[in-house]
Amino acid sequence: MQHPPKKRAKRRPRPHLVLILTGVGVVLAAAALFFLLPVIRERFPAEPVLPVEMGPESRTLYVGDSSQLDSITISQEEGDSYTLRMRDGHLTLERGGQWLAVSDYQEEAMLKAVTQLVMPGVVADDEAEVAEHLADMGLDTPRATALVRYQDGTEMTLELGGDVPTTSYSYFRWSGDDSVYMCDSGLTDALLTTATRLLPVEQPTLSKDLIDQVTLSRPDGETAILFSNDGEGHYMGLLVEPYQYPVDSQQAETLLTALSSFRLGTREAEANAETRAQYGLDDPELTLWLHQAAGTVSTVDENGQLTAAEVEEQALRFVIGRTEGDFFYTCEYAGDCYLVSRFLLETVLAASADTLVARQPADLGGAALSDILIEAPQGDLHVTAKYTERVLPNNDIETDADGNIVYDTAVTLNGEEADAELLTTLTTRLNALTVSGDLPDGWTIPEGEAPRWRIVLTTVGGATREIAAYRLDAFSDALAVDGVAIRYVHEEAIDLILADLLG
Repeated sequence: MQHPPKKRAKRRPRPHLVLILTGVGVVLAAAALFFLLPVIRERFPAEPVLPVEMGPESRTLYVGDSSQLDSITISQEEGDSYTLRMRDGHLTLERGGQWLAVSDYQEEAMLKAVTQLVMPGVVADDEAEVAEHLADMGLDTPRATALVRYQDGTEMTLELGGDVPTTSYSYFRWSGDDSVYMCDSGLTDALLTTATRLLPVEQPTLSKDLIDQVTLSRPDGETAILFSNDGEGHYMGLLVEPYQYPVDSQQAETLLTALSSFRLGTREAEANAETRAQYGLDDPELTLWLHQAAGTVSTVDENGQLTAAEVEEQALRFVIGRTEGDFFYTCEYAGDCYLVSRFLLETVLAASADTLVARQPADLGGAALSDILIEAPQGDLHVTAKYTERVLPNNDIETDADGNIVYDTAVTLNGEEADAELLTTLTTRLNALTVSGDLPDGWTIPEGEAPRWRIVLTTVGGATREIAAYRLDAFSDALAVDGVAIRYVHEEAIDLILADLLG
């Protein structure tokens, strides 16, 4: 059996005691500048000063060819013991008599960690110098040990100790020499990775074009939304729980974008009573239910090419537990516990009935309107629009600089031909209609009373929205949007919309 050749740096000559005492200020300044602090002295101030490399020295212990690896066996003090074997040029995990593929990310991190042993600092050139402190460094019973074997018979043992105070490093030693080192977080993370985390995570296939129902269940109640789109990139949402009301078009698209971008992080454990309690999943912050219709989604294949894939109808459930550090939440999905990026969940966690409902109820998210009916004290206004694709002399369909089809628009006003600019002006004013506040608790639409004014909008895709205004007081009108009244506007809102259009 071969071992890698031992590499030992030449010892620095020990300075005379007088020089040490007179040079204390210089040494401390160098330590602050180069970040390699006298860690043992800091940790054990009552003990004599131990020899510690003070400069920004980086020492390369060993660089191996990852393709020539045979196996890696990792044993963790608190965690797994498992073996990885190189098969057909890739690491595989032995589990239950089978060899399972390792995720690309974990494979790359593991191979780099065990074949490129580059240490950012040296604690002692000979562990005998710090023998009485090995237990305090966590090296008497290492947190993790890796036995690395190469195909030519070369093997080495790597041992991970505890964290080095005031740094991001850990104590480390290996079978190639008798020194004690500091290793970086890449090696630490690799040796502490559990077998479960090594396996690839199968991501749910989510598409903002196919998600048609979302329920956010919290301890204080549920928020449920139905979604639809016109196939042209315009998304609409209808809040159905705790009450029915249109969702703001921008909020609908933002939430759908966040959901379609959702990705599971590392798999932590199988979900059971013990692990649910451990990860805070038995008392979750949020349970997310998704329904997605069958259809076609865009995916990236193993060659990085964008392809279309057919997906079946599916109902998905994600349980969001507690925060894990500064960057993650725990999550249960399909029988396993995962970590999920807090950044990806921010929009979903912030979504509620109050944040979702439309404050500009006549704004349909840019969807083209085919019919606008306004009944008001000033008079009635009925605008229709028909859109025809513009054809070039060569019979191609004209598109703009962004590749969008260019349409010719024919507009009528109360049955008479009108300029297309009228539609643009009216749509802009409708989109600007903004609620002023919430209606008083208990206010209901007066039974049998006709609205003071009414707007009915119809999109090219056939979606409709009705906005009816009822007198609230001398200065305000209550708005009923598709029959539900929760907000009011100032009474002059209808005047701003019609302005000079009926003159």
